[in-house]
Amino acid sequence: EYSSMIARLQPGASPAGIQGALDTIQARNAERLAEEREFWKTSGFGGRTAGFLEQNVGNVRAMLWLVQAGVTAALLIGCANVASLLLARAVGRERELAIRAALGAGRAQLVRLLLAESVALFLAGGALGLLVAGWGVAALNGLGLANLPRAFGVQLDLSVLAFTLLCAFGTGVVFGALPAWSASGGGSAAALKEAGTRVTAGRRTQNLRALLVGTEIALAVMLLATAGLLTRSFLRLQEVSPGFAADNVLTAQLSLAAPAYTDPGKRVAFYDRVLERVRALPGVTAAALTSALPFSGSSHQSSYRIDGYTLPAGQAEPHGERRSVSPDYFRALGIPLLRGRLFTAQDDAAAPGVVIIDRVLADRYWPGGDPLGRKILGGDGPGDKPWIVVGVVGTVKHANLEDPVTKETLYYSFAQSPERYVTLVLKTATAPAALLAPLRAAVAAVDAEQPLYDIKTMTARIDDSLVARRAPMVLLSLFSAVALLLAALGVYGVLAFAVTQRTSEFGVRLALGATAGDIAALVLRQGFRLVTLGLAAGLGGYLAVSRVIGRLLYGVAPTDPVTLAVAPAVLAAAALAACLLPARRATRVDPIVALRAE
Repeated sequence: EYSSMIARLQPGASPAGIQGALDTIQARNAERLAEEREFWKTSGFGGRTAGFLEQNVGNVRAMLWLVQAGVTAALLIGCANVASLLLARAVGRERELAIRAALGAGRAQLVRLLLAESVALFLAGGALGLLVAGWGVAALNGLGLANLPRAFGVQLDLSVLAFTLLCAFGTGVVFGALPAWSASGGGSAAALKEAGTRVTAGRRTQNLRALLVGTEIALAVMLLATAGLLTRSFLRLQEVSPGFAADNVLTAQLSLAAPAYTDPGKRVAFYDRVLERVRALPGVTAAALTSALPFSGSSHQSSYRIDGYTLPAGQAEPHGERRSVSPDYFRALGIPLLRGRLFTAQDDAAAPGVVIIDRVLADRYWPGGDPLGRKILGGDGPGDKPWIVVGVVGTVKHANLEDPVTKETLYYSFAQSPERYVTLVLKTATAPAALLAPLRAAVAAVDAEQPLYDIKTMTARIDDSLVARRAPMVLLSLFSAVALLLAALGVYGVLAFAVTQRTSEFGVRLALGATAGDIAALVLRQGFRLVTLGLAAGLGGYLAVSRVIGRLLYGVAPTDPVTLAVAPAVLAAAALAACLLPARRATRVDPIVALRAE
């Protein structure tokens, strides 16, 4: 028997302590019930504990941490971009800062001034970000992310507001301090003397801006590579066959909880009438029942024995997925028949018990042999009722697409093993959504007190099982697009500022015979060096964490050469495109105007 319990622990208690108590109870039961001792020993049955939070989010925690890393990287890229712009602005304000210093302002006062401006800028950005976040929460359903565990609790509240503003304030201080300290370090007399004549930023400032932009490019490469691998992994997973045809299949659950259906014969009669009406609906090509539908979250497993098969010492008793299905179930889902026959209307309660097994069971116990006509004992309540194997069908994935099927499945005729809780499965020749109202009416015509619920297409159920992979892929792709744009803007900003600062130099070069192509090549070389160093650092950073990312991928190596070539190439193309406009501006410098300004 299976049971699930929820308990609130007393202060000081822990799941590990509860697990220890369960293990003690299990050991005592094994001593007291000698006939069950070997079964418990080999089967692995027993009590298991898990925290409620872990039970709900454990399977998506790694992906959510990856998304958090993407958020952090996008934040750092944005901060580096703003810090680079603040450095450029500080160079243009050298004369102002020099005058303030000459009038008695100390370095601490200048730093506070620049920091105040930086923090105000970041706080304004944080406020705008909250507005965008409000739209983003509303868009969760549109992106298919609302089915994530505990996604219903995602909202903008006071804690989110406080965290956002605190984060904006902290980043404003951290990333505003560097430009402020650098800009306030010059001597007032020297700055006043040079302010009217100096037209290029100091080497230290240039190197600092190059470092910031190189960091942007490196982080953007890491984000692009990760997003690319997750996308390829997701596409590979979508190509995996679940073992059945999910197209144009509508499903709905029914639960006969009323006292009128405690008798198995009445349950069979009710469902026969429902199927008769459903098959008559326009567009329905097959209609069937199952006690547990793939990708629905429901499962029924049981132990069984094989007649004439002796278990080797220490081997667990056979244990597999158990399904009660009506004759048209395999046709409705397109599960292939590999050997023997499917169920028919004659496989009712008066006929000998029959069972259909999947390929996993057949290969495990009759490799290379013929399982047809063999008998399976048990598997359907107490006793050793024999079930004759009449067919072998293809393997079906029940929970997700990524895990290989290792547990066998046994299908019993619904008329011989009726269940209260079933799922209707309809194969349609038209759009399944058009059958929602007619399907409800058909069930109500048999018994208006039996409601349908959890109505979904099979395609939607499979999509729901992929949400833990789809959500990080979508979010990281969005972050990567933002990172790509910011990195390109960073490169453009550095080069555009450099061109402005070097206008006189370019004028001199042109006056001495340099061509427009020479000037453009000079600017492009500077941009190429910046991009190349950032790309190299980004690839190195990604390779350092690739093993961690590899655990989240399916069917794709974390060092996939195609992705690791495309991601830097895309970023390099965007960054070098950003170099073209500053290079073009540099070629249009009029040497006469530039020298006159000098």
